[in-house]
Amino acid sequence: MVVMWNTMNDTATSTVRFGSSPSKLTLVAHGSSSSYLQSFQHTVELNGLQTGREQYFYQCGDAQGGWSATFSFITKAKAARDASFAIGMVGDTGVKYSQNTSTQMQKRLGEFDFVWHVGDFAYSDDRKTQDYESTYNQFQREIEPIAAQRAYMTVPGNHDASCHSYGSWLCPPELDNFTAYRHRFNVPYEASGSATPMWYSFDFGNAHFVAIDTETSYKGSPEGVGTMWNAGPFGDQLKWLKNDLARANDPAQRAKVPWLFVLGHRPLYTTESIDWPLNAVQTLRDVLEELFAEFGVDVYFCGHVHAVERMWPVSKNGTVVEKSYDNPQSPVYIVNGAAGNIETHTDHWMAQTPEYLAKRNGADYGFAKLLVHNSTTLTWQFVRADDGEVDDEFTLTKTRSRS
Repeated sequence: MVVMWNTMNDTATSTVRFGSSPSKLTLVAHGSSSSYLQSFQHTVELNGLQTGREQYFYQCGDAQGGWSATFSFITKAKAARDASFAIGMVGDTGVKYSQNTSTQMQKRLGEFDFVWHVGDFAYSDDRKTQDYESTYNQFQREIEPIAAQRAYMTVPGNHDASCHSYGSWLCPPELDNFTAYRHRFNVPYEASGSATPMWYSFDFGNAHFVAIDTETSYKGSPEGVGTMWNAGPFGDQLKWLKNDLARANDPAQRAKVPWLFVLGHRPLYTTESIDWPLNAVQTLRDVLEELFAEFGVDVYFCGHVHAVERMWPVSKNGTVVEKSYDNPQSPVYIVNGAAGNIETHTDHWMAQTPEYLAKRNGADYGFAKLLVHNSTTLTWQFVRADDGEVDDEFTLTKTRSRS
């Protein structure tokens, strides 16, 4: 487990004290701090933790600078192939219109083994440059009740590139090139052979999770070199991705870890009518769709569109394979960027609804829950922020290999 926190001033040490009860924080771990502009980001890794639903309590800080409140987290046992787990999924979260989403997630936090945010944090780039850091700090304070108790996994979104949504030319270098994102969130990229936190993968229980960067580091990427944001390149993402998917789909590995999920920010399929930058959806689809089909990706989860869209299983260029989630022969695409932010809901849709759309909700804020029951069955739900009720759900089963 890695613990991160921010301070306005650097401290003599970056320390976490932890233990099996709030009154016995007898274990100590040290880490380091870094800074890209105003505040300092501290990172400490806790090693030697016992697995199997063990609860640990902790404080972060140091003796001179002071200690945080006491938080806790629960470790997960190494799951068998048919063990279940659940994660909370959220995307496009600002500091405005997201409070009910956060409140409902906190109420159900005990159901989640970890949380995944599919990009666009805080929407600091929609504020004045001088408010960028304070808005990011406010966002991280608001997610603290969640992120301090569950691992908070991330992917970068378009609003995370620089201090202004209209391009990096308006920003100082300290607030450019996904700098804030890369300093404020910690992900286990090195363990998956990645050279950058912009993309990575890991196994959890009976699933392999792959996090990708939809913004840079592929031909035609919307915020890459030569665009208004001129971000990256961060390496050969597609080479890494193909190798990672191939390892995950190896028959021996797939027998042990049967589920394969990919998470990114932008969609390959959506019914939103505005595609900016021009043809960004089709470009991403051209880059990724054949890889997803070749290596048997089960579900692609994303955000970007400020709504919820559930697609039927689709093959190349939106061909509906079947209107069923029983042993689908193609990936399922889920869009969930409905946490709430200063830009509110998406309200521009295609004049003719494509056949691949199963359901859309462009009116409610909320989050999703992914429940993997076992090696053959999962259930996905979208939960409304206003009342905590399930607005949409589907169950996917796979009892045989794809033909």
